[in-house]
Amino acid sequence: MNQADTSDWREATRREPCPVCGKPDWCSLTGPEGDPDAAVCMRTESDNARGNGGWLHRLKDHGLADRGRPASAQRRKPQASTSTDSPKSRAPAENVDATLYPTAEAAVAAYAARHGRPDRQWAYHDAAGEPALLVLRWNARGERKKSIRPVRRTAAGWTHQQPPAGRPLYRLPELLASTGTVYVVEGEPAADALVAAGLVATTSSGGSKAADKTDWSPLAGRDVVLLPDNDTAGAGYRDAVLGRLGRLARAPRVRVVDLPGLPAKGDAVDWLAAGHTAVELARLVAAAEPVALADDGRPLLYRPFPTALLPGAMRRFVDEAAAAFGCDPAMVALPALAAAAGAIGATRTLRLKRTWYEPAVLWCVVVAPSGAMKSQGRKLVLAPILRRQKQELARYNEALLAFGPLQAIYEKDLAQWKRSKSQEPPPEAPEKPELREVLISDTTVEAIAKALKANPRGLYLDRDELGAWFGSFDKYNRGGGDAQNWMNLHGAGFVKVNRSSATGPPLFVDRACVSLCGTIQPAILSRALTDEHRESGLAARLLIAAPPRRPKEWTDEEVDEAVEAAFAERMLALLDLGFGTDPDGEPAPVALRLQAAAQRRFVAFVNRHGREGLDRDGDELAAWSKLEGYAARLALVLTLFDDPAATTVPDEMLAAAIGLVEWFAHEAARFYRGARESAAERELRELADWIGRRPGGAITPSALVQGRRKVATVDEAEKLIARLIDGGYGGWRRTPTATKPRVEFVLGYEEPSTNSPEPRAPRESVDVDAPAPPETRAESGSDPAVDPADDAEGWEAA
Repeated sequence: MNQADTSDWREATRREPCPVCGKPDWCSLTGPEGDPDAAVCMRTESDNARGNGGWLHRLKDHGLADRGRPASAQRRKPQASTSTDSPKSRAPAENVDATLYPTAEAAVAAYAARHGRPDRQWAYHDAAGEPALLVLRWNARGERKKSIRPVRRTAAGWTHQQPPAGRPLYRLPELLASTGTVYVVEGEPAADALVAAGLVATTSSGGSKAADKTDWSPLAGRDVVLLPDNDTAGAGYRDAVLGRLGRLARAPRVRVVDLPGLPAKGDAVDWLAAGHTAVELARLVAAAEPVALADDGRPLLYRPFPTALLPGAMRRFVDEAAAAFGCDPAMVALPALAAAAGAIGATRTLRLKRTWYEPAVLWCVVVAPSGAMKSQGRKLVLAPILRRQKQELARYNEALLAFGPLQAIYEKDLAQWKRSKSQEPPPEAPEKPELREVLISDTTVEAIAKALKANPRGLYLDRDELGAWFGSFDKYNRGGGDAQNWMNLHGAGFVKVNRSSATGPPLFVDRACVSLCGTIQPAILSRALTDEHRESGLAARLLIAAPPRRPKEWTDEEVDEAVEAAFAERMLALLDLGFGTDPDGEPAPVALRLQAAAQRRFVAFVNRHGREGLDRDGDELAAWSKLEGYAARLALVLTLFDDPAATTVPDEMLAAAIGLVEWFAHEAARFYRGARESAAERELRELADWIGRRPGGAITPSALVQGRRKVATVDEAEKLIARLIDGGYGGWRRTPTATKPRVEFVLGYEEPSTNSPEPRAPRESVDVDAPAPPETRAESGSDPAVDPADDAEGWEAA
């Protein structure tokens, strides 16, 4: 499960710091406020990798369950009510009408006391493997219809209430641990039957009409096969699941397979029971065409940079530098990646096959307005490179001092030779020393060519403002060759600069490697990316990060000296890499190969990436096409930063590189779509970005009034939130509390029943998770004192 796709997570604050590291920022918590169940810590590693730069910690595993929790919460224990308790006598916890039980077994026993023991039950678990929901079923007997009831976990205990939206998928821990195809069916028995056949399978709780209540984000980017039941309800469930999968930020690759020979209302259980096998099913899946998921046009929200994918020394440096400067981690990560690539230069390359090599060349651009702290992290990244550049300058000055007398002697000997009119060859001129530049800021192609001639292993171009770099391409618009030379530099090809006869013959450099990183303001970049740059493919070669603005805040955080030293040590080790030799004994790059598992992963990635590119066009398609090669380049850089002596690229480094490519793909789509937005659309996006920096990406109308000076009243706030909802940014979420529901807007959240908040007066008293009215329960034949009816979701099944 991706943290960014889970609406129940909130950021750590000074009032509620992370219970693992004790810090008040960057980390995330889940569970009731002041009493978290789990935390995603950005600083302390665990065995439970979570993504988005942090690690999942189940607090009870670390003896931290009471850390940071108020004394009242530590003392409170859920009390089970007896069957004779009236609603008024029950202790309110999450809902005043809910009966709470200390354990799931006690809640099941209460059902059994009224209906007998259930014939079947299935357990749903959260991402941490903790039980979150039980689904109980009583089979039909005599005049009694089949009945299905939920038992769910709350912060205070277990209850018979139906689960809220965001329910976990069935067999979620197994699903998260898997890497292959996932089969989605309707109902737990069908999922169990497929698992027994050796497949990975899942379903959602609540029946055919409740697919929209489940969190489908664990299927993002996965290969999914949907096996619908052979009835009208099965078709409806199929369409509902396809709709939810189409809303995921990383669309899965989905095939729908109608199992042949199914009886009416039949499912996968019936098909397997008829003697069919997983091998037959695999053939059916291979013959099925992928389904085109609908693009509902929802806006793309910013995703935090996945620092967890970086090698350890770089990850710690990026995390601590971002915390120290109060900037987005991407503002440190992109310069760090580009600088590492520049330090490797032309000394190493990744061979994918005999005719396909990818160099260590990255072009990174940080897009941010003035005053966004976009330069501080970059300067810290440059420190070891600047130190090496100063050493090179000192060597050059020493060589220049030695060259002076030698040049004087040569000039004297040359004059004497001319006077003597000797037939002997003239004296040999001493070689003039050249400055070996590692870091360069001059963006003209001639300056780059001169520097590469003196340092053929490659350069790193750093610019605080990249506007001058784009401006240096003006010749391209008049038919010049600067832009083409830069294209060659991106591919580590050749660069050729014609000079006048007064300055000498043309400059020609083969294997010219230049990585770059710089910052630029959004408006300047929009003007700089002309049609010519787009058509030539220059724009597509940029790895862009445009993190949302955040307010400047003082922080006491510092980058640990040991962390900074470890980062510098790796950078200097990369700068010390030398060339290998070719068959003729000439200097040549050392070619790394993918390990066997990495090779298989890369083949699968290339095929998948190619298919997904069919759904893109324009600037997004152009950027998408270059990301295939960037996966290999990033894998090469990550591998060598982790181990400068590496000779092969391991599978875990390629997997991390592909994860980074997916982030860059999302950011490119977000940037290019934003470049076409109107002023009104930009206003909504910036508001959504601002809300995204709040804990959990949530806000109430009153908090919006307090936080945005342009919003004067709660009515204005609700109208503005309504525009966000109409724009597809999120929805209203109602969270029950001990007194009244908390109603707030949440990014990425969708509640199908309504698009607007309750009127403020009813909001004080309405309990959205209360059981259905007595007449509804009476019609269902359930016990109104115990069982909430949920016919619409299929908890009651005929």
